[in-house]
Amino acid sequence: MDVFVDPSKKGCGVGTKVMEAIIASRQLRRIKRFTLATADATEFYKKLGFSESKLNYLVWEQEEV
Repeated sequence: MDVFVDPSKKGCGVGTKVMEAIIASRQLRRIKRFTLATADATEFYKKLGFSESKLNYLVWEQEEV
């Protein structure tokens, strides 16, 4: 699942409300780990209880043609 907030709404609490709803979702209660990819929102996710993982992830992305 990808979650984005319209840039014009950043700082208004929209992202926090969306992530709190996702975390509290009954369907997701059995999930033990969320993996996040972010270039600029590390501190935002830390405020929601996420922490940096000691696991190393490799990512392959195809360049657009």
